Amino acid sequence: MKCQVKNAALLAALIAATPALAQDFSYTYLEASRWDTTEKSDIGLKNDEIKSHGYTLTGSYHFDAGLLVQLHYNDGKVDKAWGDKPSALGVSADLDGWGLFVGGAGQARKDVSLWGGLGYERDTVEISIAGYGSESSDFDTYSAGGGVRYWLVSMLEVNAALRFKHFRDDMGYSDNDVQVSLGARLQPAELVSIGVNFDYLLDYRSEALSADVRLQF
Repeated sequence: MKCQVKNAALLAALIAATPALAQDFSYTYLEASRWDTTEKSDIGLKNDEIKSHGYTLTGSYHFDAGLLVQLHYNDGKVDKAWGDKPSALGVSADLDGWGLFVGGAGQARKDVSLWGGLGYERDTVEISIAGYGSESSDFDTYSAGGGVRYWLVSMLEVNAALRFKHFRDDMGYSDNDVQVSLGARLQPAELVSIGVNFDYLLDYRSEALSADVRLQF
C-alpha cells in the first residue's frame, strides 16, 4: 500500500514538473464541431430560454509570415422557441451561415501563442409558424478580438479569447456585445486533437458549449 502511495505521489510530481511542449501551436487545420446554445429571452415568457444546436465546419490556414485566414460554415436548428415544450406555439427555426476571419498568429514563447484579427459572419434564420408559413432574415456580425493559447502540460492546451461584436439584420436592427471564450484541447497525436469550448455573450446572456475534432497540419 505504501509503495502504491509512493508511486502515485511520484507520478503526480512528474506531471506537475512536466515542461510545456516546445513545439509550435497548429493554426492550419480542418475542424468539425458540434454546438449547443442557450439564450435568455423575454419575448415569450419572462426569463424564458431559446435553445438551439448544430454543427460547424472550419478550415484554417496559417501562412509562414504569420497571416491567419479562416473560413467556416455552420448549420443548426432551434430546439425550443417559447414556452416549456419543444416547438411550443408551432414555432421552429433553421439556422444557416458562413464566416471569414483574417488576422495573425504567432508564438510569444515556446508554451504561449497569441492570435488576433477581424471577422465577418452572415447567418440566415428561417422561422416557420404553423398555419402562417415561413420567413427568413439575414444577420451580419462584425467582430474584432484575439486570444491566448497555453500548453498546460504535455498534450494538453488551455485557451481563452475576447471578442467585441456588432450585430445587424436586414430589418435595420443593430446591437453590440462582448463574447468571452474559454477552452481546452487534448492532442493525443501529432495530427489529431480534440477540443471543448465555452462561449458567453455578456449582454445577450447567451451561452454556447461546443466539442470538436481537429485534423491539423
